[in-house]
Amino acid sequence: MTPKKSAKRKSKAARKKPSPNGNNGRDKSGKFTVGNKGGPGNPHSRQVAAFRSVLMRAFTQEDMEAVAQMLIRKSRAGDMAATKELLDRVMGKATQPIDADINISWGDKTTEEVMEAAAQALRDAGWTVEPPK
Repeated sequence: MTPKKSAKRKSKAARKKPSPNGNNGRDKSGKFTVGNKGGPGNPHSRQVAAFRSVLMRAFTQEDMEAVAQMLIRKSRAGDMAATKELLDRVMGKATQPIDADINISWGDKTTEEVMEAAAQALRDAGWTVEPPK
């Protein structure tokens, strides 16, 4: 049985010698020098921009309203993915996850009582609210 080598081998890129065609616009420490544009950027950005432009011209105000109504219908029917998408678009995405296992006191009410009151208010407004699975 041969012992394993403890030293890691360098990757091919790490073993390569510096490019023979100059400093490639970099200083001694490898940073780009002043006036160097850096890399080529995203090679697909023009295609993506053209595709977005086509979609924006084709997607009408009526299409936007139809999509919004569909999200609202699905959300009211209990589709949680549609509800999340709708709320993310209307309210903005949450900046941090909410810890659902906390127990905060809301005055003289518990978190469960406050959540049930919120669910009842949604039901009263015509929304379908199902308990979490």
